[in-house]
Amino acid sequence: LRCDSFSEEVRIALVGKYVRITDAYASVNKALRHAAIHAKRKLIIEYVDAEYLEESTDPERIAGYNKAWDALRRSEYVIHLYGRGLCKWVSLGVCLGMQCAAVEFARNVLGIKHANSTEFDKALSDDEQVVIDMPEHDAANKGAGGTMRLGLRETVFLTDSCKLRKLYGARRVSERHRHRYEVNPEIVPKLSRAGLLFVGMGTDEKPTSVVADRRTQSSATLVQLAEVETQSNSSQEDLSETVEPVVDNNLLTKIEELCRRGGDGKKRTAIRMEMLELQGHPYFVGVQYHPEYLSHPLQPSPPFFGLVCAASNQLEGLLRGSKIPSPMTVLKSAENYSKGLTNGTLHATHSFVNKMGSLNEQVDEYEGLRSAGDAENTKMAAFEVTQTSD
Repeated sequence: LRCDSFSEEVRIALVGKYVRITDAYASVNKALRHAAIHAKRKLIIEYVDAEYLEESTDPERIAGYNKAWDALRRSEYVIHLYGRGLCKWVSLGVCLGMQCAAVEFARNVLGIKHANSTEFDKALSDDEQVVIDMPEHDAANKGAGGTMRLGLRETVFLTDSCKLRKLYGARRVSERHRHRYEVNPEIVPKLSRAGLLFVGMGTDEKPTSVVADRRTQSSATLVQLAEVETQSNSSQEDLSETVEPVVDNNLLTKIEELCRRGGDGKKRTAIRMEMLELQGHPYFVGVQYHPEYLSHPLQPSPPFFGLVCAASNQLEGLLRGSKIPSPMTVLKSAENYSKGLTNGTLHATHSFVNKMGSLNEQVDEYEGLRSAGDAENTKMAAFEVTQTSD
């Protein structure tokens, strides 16, 4: 295959819980490969056991600790910014990976020393509960069975000025979920004011139907609030030049208002945190859903494609309109969206075959992306992917 002959490498560190059996992340492996093909890079995955990244005085764990950190240190670099140490590793957090990113930010930027998830510590104070169980799922009383938030659900972008918005090419996207914990909406405004911006939110409704809109009136009101300023702002801005999430008063006000209006999922519709991006970072992205489930060889998952492009110094050119086609446009004609598609919603399904040409023809278009000033041929990114333990 031509994709096996790429000379330039991209090295991804996959940080997870079950890395001793690589097939445990089969969908992630394939999503990374799909993205690497479209970025025209030879993919190398380094599996890192997240457990060994924690400091330990146990002699039996020191070797594993050193090995895990050596794998990460072969990635990008660490710089200091705004008076505090910031890791500039390109990073994608999926599901629990996004939740852990929020916890780490709360600890090291907001100074909440014991910030954590109630999944791991049931004795946290209210201020320390960065990640909580979703109240309406009530696993404590119902038991673990049937308490997950599952299936295809819709996310609405709160701003056009972010990387994921450009990668998806739509104001709404539908992706598959599998979780029972979420980032606590009560702490989200504080995280966002500090630079960890939640750029996409959803509502807790029944799984989205491809052909029918099942939103209740309360949910529709929240979605309308999320979209209205985004649509008005997009008419004033050149999206090809606006790819960095910006902490502005309009966005912060919208985030605060949505979190205030959201309910507990029992009496009032709950707001769900779906996407985050770190301001001023090359690619520090988190998603609550599992984008790997809808990746396709001819249509890579946008978050994974963004990760690989960022790791290989191609993302900035892509977002500013280089010759690489947006990943979500590759199958547009074949997808035919759906008869029920309205309001710019993109249903990320892959039920048709691309009729736009061969993969090799698509890959050839990427030749113009690489600049003569690339300092390195091999880059590495830290990809954090974990799943809930129960």
